[in-house]
Amino acid sequence: MSSQELEIQDRYDRMNQVVQAHVEGLTETQIAKRLGFKRAEVVGFLDEYKEYAKDNKMLQDRAFEVVHDYDQGQNRVISEAWELHSEAKDAGDMKLQATIQKNIADMQSKRVEVLQKVGMYAAMDMGDQIAEQEEKIQILMQLLKEIKEEHPEVAIKIAKALTKVSGEPETVMVHDV
Repeated sequence: MSSQELEIQDRYDRMNQVVQAHVEGLTETQIAKRLGFKRAEVVGFLDEYKEYAKDNKMLQDRAFEVVHDYDQGQNRVISEAWELHSEAKDAGDMKLQATIQKNIADMQSKRVEVLQKVGMYAAMDMGDQIAEQEEKIQILMQLLKEIKEEHPEVAIKIAKALTKVSGEPETVMVHDV
């Protein structure tokens, strides 16, 4: 291979690294830090890739596969988390249950964010999935609020997590002992 061909190959390898990190949900700044690139270089690679990809059916299909694989992986992780939650419930470990529920809510929220970022929710059938995920997040948040009220020993930790997820301050009732 000539030096010019190696330079082209290196450029596409670097672009692929940037695009992969972008699909994972990282920001341009996070990608630059992870890969040791300048942020402007990351932005340039993403712009170049988007321009190239918008007319390339093969790339669109591959992007769909990558996102689909990510989504399926998230399904597996969330299912395993629910299994751990059941085990914690059977053991009567309310703290662990609350932690797992918070983690599940965070994972589902991140998943929605990543899928939105790559434009997956443009498809009509995805609208139902968004509504379902949002409903599950609301159920989890309500359950965490109930646990917070019933178990003051974890109330502050749960309140902080709920505030982080919802972006709205969560109150904690202080009970005199």
